[in-house]
Amino acid sequence: MHPPSSLVSWQEKFGKVLLRQLPLDSIKPKERIEVYLNSYESKLVSALEYQLPAASLLMGKEKFYHSVAFPYLKKHPPSDWCIETFTRGLAPWLEKEKLSHLHPLLLPVVQIDLAFLNAHYPEERKGCLNSDVQVVESVFPLIEIRQAVLKREKTPSFEKKKRCFVIYSNEEGKLHSKEIDPFHGRLLQWMAKLSFDEAIEQLVQDPSLPLDSLESVLPAWGAMWGEMRWIDEKKLS
Repeated sequence: MHPPSSLVSWQEKFGKVLLRQLPLDSIKPKERIEVYLNSYESKLVSALEYQLPAASLLMGKEKFYHSVAFPYLKKHPPSDWCIETFTRGLAPWLEKEKLSHLHPLLLPVVQIDLAFLNAHYPEERKGCLNSDVQVVESVFPLIEIRQAVLKREKTPSFEKKKRCFVIYSNEEGKLHSKEIDPFHGRLLQWMAKLSFDEAIEQLVQDPSLPLDSLESVLPAWGAMWGEMRWIDEKKLS
C-alpha cells in the first residue's frame, strides 16, 4: 500500500524543516493536524488488512485499500475504543454496496475472516452457545479457500452446495475450524440466540429441514458440543 501523495508531500516538507532547509513556520497549523489524520486513517486501514488477511491477499493490498478498506472507513469510522469492533460491519456493508463485482469470492472470504476474528474477540451473547463459537453458512468451501489464499496458492476447484463451518477456540485459546452438516449448523445458530429448548422449538418450525432425523442425531451432536466446548451448560435450559 502506497501512502497518499499529500502525505508524501508533507513528509518531504517536514524533512526539509528538520534539515533546516525551510523555516519552521513554513508548515501551517492545518498541515500539522492533517498529518495526524492521514496517519490515523493509514493505521485503521492497516488494522483492517491485519484482521482480514485472506480478503486483503485475495484482492491484493492496493485494490483492497482503494476499493474496500478506505471507502468502508470513510462511511463507518470507529465508534468504540476496541479496534476489532468496527470491522464487524464490513460484510453487511459489502452486500449493501453490491461490491461482489470486485471479486466473486470477496464476500465469503470476508465472512470467514470475520468468523476467525470474532472467535478470537467474542461478543457476549444471550444463547447457550459459547460466545467464541462462530457459525458460517456458505455454498463455498471457505476453510480450504482461506487456507489456499493465505498460503498464496491457487484456490481449489469446487462445486457450489450448502455448507456450514464452525470456528471455535480450545482450552488454550487456539482457534480451530470444523465443517458440519448444515442442519446441525442451523440449530447452532438458534442456540447462539436462545436456550437449547427454545432453539429446538424454532428448528421444528422449519419444514425445509430433515426433522425426522433430529432425534437420532442429537446425542452425537450433544457429545460433540461437550467435547469441543461449544455450549454454556448453565444456559442450556
